[in-house]
Amino acid sequence: MLLAVVLASWGVMALGGGAWLAPLVVGVIALDLGVQGVQVVNLAAVYRLRPEARSRITMAYTGTYFLGGAAGSAIAGAAYAWGGWLAVCGSGAVLAAAAIVVFSTR
Repeated sequence: MLLAVVLASWGVMALGGGAWLAPLVVGVIALDLGVQGVQVVNLAAVYRLRPEARSRITMAYTGTYFLGGAAGSAIAGAAYAWGGWLAVCGSGAVLAAAAIVVFSTR
């Protein structure tokens, strides 16, 4: 559900090619809610794995989360250079859809 919110937020932000303020604001709020919700759900799941190792799990999760964010930023920068705002929204939507596929197969 939360990943679907993330996916939909990219579609909202693509409206108007990034020139309309209202879809950008709504899309960013939806993106933030979806990503933060996914993070809470993921941390709850990994904390159940080994409750006695929470600090190590948090460090590994946060490090991986940071690397994923850095990779996403690099992809967004390349997408913007290649095709502008709509390419950024498309790449974000593709990554969100890939996450939905990965999590739906588990």
